[in-house]
Amino acid sequence: MKNKNLGMGITLFAILISIFLVQIIIPDQEISEKEQRALAQKPDFSISSYQEGKFQKNYEEYIEDQFPLRYKLMSLKTKLVKGLGVKKIQDVYFGENGRLIQEPVYPTEEVMNLKANLINAFQEQNPDIIMNMMLIPNKAGIYAEEIDTEYQQLDFYDTFLSKLTDKMIKINAKDILLAHKEEKIFYDTDHHWTTLSAKYLADEFLKDQETKYEYDVYVSNNHFIGTLANKISYEEVEDVVEIYLPKTEDIVYYVTYPEEGKSATTVYDLEKQYSSNAYEVFFGGNHARIDIATNVSGDKRLLIFKDSYANCLIPFLIPYYSEIVVIDPRYYYGDIMEIINGKKITDVLFLYNMNTFFGDTSLETILNQSNE
Repeated sequence: MKNKNLGMGITLFAILISIFLVQIIIPDQEISEKEQRALAQKPDFSISSYQEGKFQKNYEEYIEDQFPLRYKLMSLKTKLVKGLGVKKIQDVYFGENGRLIQEPVYPTEEVMNLKANLINAFQEQNPDIIMNMMLIPNKAGIYAEEIDTEYQQLDFYDTFLSKLTDKMIKINAKDILLAHKEEKIFYDTDHHWTTLSAKYLADEFLKDQETKYEYDVYVSNNHFIGTLANKISYEEVEDVVEIYLPKTEDIVYYVTYPEEGKSATTVYDLEKQYSSNAYEVFFGGNHARIDIATNVSGDKRLLIFKDSYANCLIPFLIPYYSEIVVIDPRYYYGDIMEIINGKKITDVLFLYNMNTFFGDTSLETILNQSNE
């Protein structure tokens, strides 16, 4: 018995020494590409931080983040927990057929009224501009039967739209996505919708246009593991990212990123095609402002207020506007009225998913400034 205990002790000691040596040999990582977050770094020791307990806490976080094979161990833990019947890890639910569903944001009546009043005031301030609202339900709304929540996201959808002025054109994304819910309208592993969903909503938005384009569909990445899967270290499912290119060579456009001083002749960033976030193939991710100038005749100029859901839909709009200005209020701090007047904007589109729209306050900030 003593020999057995001694052997177990030696084995445990060897494992601990091995981990210690690996941590010394392998340099600390600054970021986790999979989780898309910064990792804790080794804290500096001081008497005061030790006495306050900050050093111990920070060092514990450092050990957890820099632990060898951490992501693989987390993946194993997730697999075991899911196998035991657990339905949710952090804010991510396990839906059907490998579908991961982000916990929805539920707005209060106060939040809905605040947002609606600001948008209505913006409409009144710019009565000659055609304004459109495209509010996109998340997976939690479309597949509500797969998660256990007290409220249903879709219960807030019509309630909010009813608060907007009748002058606002409201694109009914809820009914369109529900009609196509058996198709791949969301990534299983990511919080975004797919390009197929964006195509359905773009078709609805452009339904009155005389010219209709057909598209070739290309696979950009067929091994995409998105933000939700990476957050909980879930490696059982992969997604396919697709790009739709119009079957015409008549449309020429030029993309400028004013805040970053760069430009391009395409909306696609192929360097991001196989990156840790393959959805960033659209525009290379989010930007404060994007200007798109086209060779389309006419004087229709579109201003878009958006979150990242818009990134894969915007390419479908390019053939119909001479200019498109894209603003992400989370990163933009300029004067919106200067853009509206300087660019002679004729149309506005609010394009948001419900989680971001109700959970983020940056749109209120930018509309408040314009309404002053």
